[in-house]
Amino acid sequence: MSKIRTNHPVSEIMTREPVAIDRTTKVSEVAKIFSENSFTHLPVLESGRLVGIVSLSDLLRVSYSDSFGQDERQVWAVLDNMKTIDDLMTQNPTTINPKATLRDAAKVLARESFHSLPVVDTKNEDFLGIITTTDIMEYLAEA
Repeated sequence: MSKIRTNHPVSEIMTREPVAIDRTTKVSEVAKIFSENSFTHLPVLESGRLVGIVSLSDLLRVSYSDSFGQDERQVWAVLDNMKTIDDLMTQNPTTINPKATLRDAAKVLARESFHSLPVVDTKNEDFLGIITTTDIMEYLAEA
């Protein structure tokens, strides 16, 4: 890896203002968002602050265990009544500062074995965006 490329700040390549949800979002809406988009993580916000993150894996885990042999619409209707975003999300996820380097982000992602990092301003705790393993790989591939 080129030192020049990996020393750039996360803020240069993060996705700003990604699609986000809140705690009142229905499970079926999360499924719809994932099915209509190519991303696999949704930040959960409350008053502009990050409170959690829901991954496609989180959704699949609950939907698969509750859906064996049932129609998809029935599954989402049942899950909307049985599960909340709080049940699905990882609360207080690992985050990264926008001034951290891509190398820092890559180290955290590798160490923790996940594929996205919410970017949060450490001064005021505002959610700024998200950076993924795909973002980093695409950026480095342009070198």
